[in-house]
Formats: sequence, structure tokens, C-alpha cells
Amino acid sequence: MKGRGYYIVIIDGDKKITRFLSKKLKEVGFTVRSVNNPREAEEAINEQIPDVILIDLSFKDYEGNSFISRIKSKPECSQIPIIALSGSFESLEECDFRQLLNLNDFIRKPIHIAEVLTRINTQIKIMEIQNRLKQKNKELMEKASRLEQAVKTDELTSLYNKKYILEMLGAEIQRSVRYKKPLSVIMLDIDNFKSINDTYGHLAGDNVLKQVAEIIRSSIREIDLAGRYGGEEFVIVAPETSLNGALRLAERIRYNVENTRLHLDNKNKNISATISAGVRCKIPSKAYDISKETKPLIDEADAALYQAKRNGKNRVEVFIPLEKRQHAERNSKLRMYPKDFYRRSS
Repeated sequence: MKGRGYYIVIIDGDKKITRFLSKKLKEVGFTVRSVNNPREAEEAINEQIPDVILIDLSFKDYEGNSFISRIKSKPECSQIPIIALSGSFESLEECDFRQLLNLNDFIRKPIHIAEVLTRINTQIKIMEIQNRLKQKNKELMEKASRLEQAVKTDELTSLYNKKYILEMLGAEIQRSVRYKKPLSVIMLDIDNFKSINDTYGHLAGDNVLKQVAEIIRSSIREIDLAGRYGGEEFVIVAPETSLNGALRLAERIRYNVENTRLHLDNKNKNISATISAGVRCKIPSKAYDISKETKPLIDEADAALYQAKRNGKNRVEVFIPLEKRQHAERNSKLRMYPKDFYRRSS
């Protein structure tokens, strides 16, 4: 193997050895810097990270063993191969055991250039293999991350998909029960979406879906979860959010959609759209089977969404549990909903 520009730092107090090694290594293409003590070597390494370090083990205390530890302790230098140069194996025995662990190879003096080249090239090969493995591992991790993301996101809108949002809702119900915090679910639907598709085409409809999804994403908090539930319907799970907080969130999204001109295609065609929303807020009870709590929350928010549609669209409605509706009706404090809404919501 030729040097191919690899950078070698040689540290030896014997200038004859450093001159000899520098000359021979440069002849085969290595870039070489030779110094006569570890202090100079540290300065050289700070200026440019070498690919391999050759160091004489005759340096004592701070200048020798601790130098190796200091270099290896730096994250950018931790993987640099260090090859020891020594006149005898006894010098290895004098080294601290921790320093020996930091050595990658050992060359006994007197030095033979063929052996030096073999040892250096072996370390470079190992380093290249390790780098390839690291790169491959990085690529595999990135691919796994993309696959994981694809499994839980909606391809068109990049929001969470229905399956994942329901899984996360189950987890948030458990947290809500544990910490006795309110949990809100908001169902959103783009009004008159079928007419958008019929009038402008499905590509325009897809553009509207993506832009509404972006409005939702920019309107919620980091802890909120937003997903595409299906078609033109979206769902938001808002942990630790009271009814008033959920109403403000739903109204903010409704307002932002209504006041945004949505692009249909590349010809600068824009339209206005509106959404309707249904809100359900509760603190799930321990008496409920957690696995059976998810669907009722979704259904109840959907029932409120249905009512928003019936009441004229472009509005937010709240799901009122049956017992609260009956109590309010007895006290004439709540306007009457159609009976089919009671049956749907109860």
C-alpha cells in the first residue's frame, strides 16, 4: 500500500531516527511531520489530526504516558492508531497498564523500514474498514429511521397516520389516568372538500390537504399530536389540555385556515377553505379499560364535529356527555340538540 497522502506524526527524541523515518515514509507517499518531544507533538496534532502516530516509549511521566492518555481522551483523536517505538520489551513493562491499552501496535528498535511500513499499513487498513463500517452503520440507521417514520406518518401530509395516532392516544390516556390531567381530542374536517375535488381536480385537493396539514402543524404545541384520520379528516391529541384550552386551539386552527389563501396548482390559482371541528375533553377514569377508552374519545369528538357540520360548518362544537346535557336541559341552561345527536353521542 502506498502512502496516498496519509498523515503521520513521528515523536522520537533521536533526530536520526525521525529523519530516517520521515525520508522513507515520504518516499512512499505519506505526509510526515516529525517532532522530538510530546509537547511539540501535541501542538502538531492540534494543528492537524494525523492518521497514525509513531511514538518512542522512552519519554517518561508527563511527556510520555500521560501524553498518550491526553491524546486518546480527545473525541477527535480517540480512534487514531498509536504505534509504540521502543528499544526493548522492558520499556513496555514500565508503561502504565492504561497506556498499553491505548497502544495499537509495537515496533522494537533497531527499526527496519519494511516492518514500519507493514505496521502502518495494517493500522490504516483497519482504520479504513472501521470507517466503512461506521458509514454503513450510519446509512442503515438513517434508513431504519426513514422506515420508522414512514410507518407512522401519512405519506401525503407528513402528519401522523391513523394507526399511529390511535396508539399514541392510548399512551396519552394512560398518562392522563396516572397523573389525573385532562386530555383533549379534536376532530377536524375540511368543509365542502368534495366540491373542491370535483371543481379543481384531485391534485388540487391534495394540495389543499397538505396546506391545511401545515396550518395544523404550525398551530399546535410541541407536545400535541396531529394526524390525518382519513380523507379530509384530521385529529389532534392535546395532552394536559383543559376544555377551554382545547377550544382555543381548535378555534385558532379554524381561524388560520379561514384566513389563509390556499394554492391549488402552479398556475397561481388560490381558494379559501374552512374547517369544522369537534372537541372532547375529559380525565379518563381508572374504572375504564384503557384499551377500550380510545374509540369512545374519538367517537365523541367526531360526534361534536358532526354537530358542527349540522350547525352550518366553519365552527367549533363541544361534545356534551349525556348526563350533563340532561342536567342542563332540566335547568334550561343549554340549547336543545336534535334527538339523533343525543343517540349518536351517548
